[in-house]
Amino acid sequence: MCNRRSFSARGCDKCRRRPRRRVAATGTAITFIGGIGPAVYWPVLDFGTLDARIEVADYRAREALLRYKAKVLGAVQEVDQAIADYNAEQSRLNSLSRARSAALEAVKLSSARYERGLTDYLNVLDAERQQFELEAQYVISRRVAGVQLVALYKALGGGREHYQAVPPIRTPEPAIAAAAGEFSGVRPISTDPGLSQVQP
Repeated sequence: MCNRRSFSARGCDKCRRRPRRRVAATGTAITFIGGIGPAVYWPVLDFGTLDARIEVADYRAREALLRYKAKVLGAVQEVDQAIADYNAEQSRLNSLSRARSAALEAVKLSSARYERGLTDYLNVLDAERQQFELEAQYVISRRVAGVQLVALYKALGGGREHYQAVPPIRTPEPAIAAAAGEFSGVRPISTDPGLSQVQP
């Protein structure tokens, strides 16, 4: 109970010190208890849990570092292999170019000897066959050298970036399209200038 001496304009001093209670709809009392201030955590008996967590984090950091080193070594190895392949194909291309020039000279010499009557035509045909074989090998080697150059460029990190736009395609001029239609006797399927399909 409150006595009259401790009662002030705000209420009783004892009532202000007591925890406030509210009565819920069910009729039970709800008490609010809390604390304000710094909290201290001191694991006295953690039995090595904190040390184990530190060790696990250390192993994870080492694993990430080893993965990074493996990726770097793999990238360097890929670049080295691409450079070696490209250089080998370039040296093969140079050798085939020299052989192709020599085969062309052999064809000229055998043709000149045949025209003078010094040899039969079988030697000319054999020289031309060798020249055609070297021409085919040279073309294949040029294609492979291009593929190796692209592989080297990709190994070095090059390539088409996502932000690069596709270059615009030039639409044909009306006079050229009309002249092509009159010349070939065909008419275009669509009036869209970007389409180049035609039908007779």
